[in-house]
Amino acid sequence: MKNQFVRVFAVLSIFVIGIVLTSFVVSGDGNGGSGSEEGYVLVRTIETGGYWPSQIMIVWEDGSIETHKLKGHKGSNFEKNAIAIHEKLSAVNKKGYQMTSSLGGNSDNAVVNTYIFQKSN
Repeated sequence: MKNQFVRVFAVLSIFVIGIVLTSFVVSGDGNGGSGSEEGYVLVRTIETGGYWPSQIMIVWEDGSIETHKLKGHKGSNFEKNAIAIHEKLSAVNKKGYQMTSSLGGNSDNAVVNTYIFQKSN
């Protein structure tokens, strides 16, 4: 009985591993897409109290990077930074990109948010 269980478990494990590995196969345009005109834009905001410069960084689908300064991480600057971030996110959206993901985190001295946009067709 134990040997039969081990065999069934081994076959199922190989099957699951095969499915997982084939899900990572790159197809189409070589970038994991289907070859259509899909592009991604990454927007990262960094608000710090001094370790790094507070900024908005936009990485366009062609690899070009633009940066925009933000105010330091202080209570009086939160509203100004929120307005600047909102303006840049809206500008990316107006260029035909839809936000598909966002993630944020913080430490004692920094707030970092990442927004992923995908070209809308």
